[in-house]
Amino acid sequence: MTLDELERRLITLRQTFPSLVRDSAMQAATEVFIPPIRDLLLDNDNVFRGDLLDSIAVSVSVDGTFVVGSVGSDLEYASFVESGSDPRPINDVEESKLLDWVEQKLRVRGEAVDLVLYRVINKIQTEGSDKHPFLSVVVPAYEGACQTRFSELVGRGIDRIFS
Repeated sequence: MTLDELERRLITLRQTFPSLVRDSAMQAATEVFIPPIRDLLLDNDNVFRGDLLDSIAVSVSVDGTFVVGSVGSDLEYASFVESGSDPRPINDVEESKLLDWVEQKLRVRGEAVDLVLYRVINKIQTEGSDKHPFLSVVVPAYEGACQTRFSELVGRGIDRIFS
């Protein structure tokens, strides 16, 4: 099926069954976008575990004839991990999370834990934090594959309806 034919069929289908098209597009997009993006995030060394990983949300919506996907996190420190930060104070909650990161991710043990934690906190407070992209590298890496797979699913669905 050519792209022009696919477009004509989609327009006809959308005009005839608008809610069916929207619901089908949502379901297909959800199946195409969400699992692979989460898998890629899990493979990214900058996403350690816990709160950051759990906070990553992938959503799909239909806006007219466009399927729109978005990926993000509402955790304040997610932007610090993604983009880095200017020097800033560290609160008790952040210190606790940094302690977990030092022990679990860096695998520091014993008396060295306090020294490494102090150095990490001091660096953030005096120099800021370096960027460790996790979203900006995952989404573009998968974007083309998502579009291709989604087009295949939509094309097959339309073929079934019009066959």
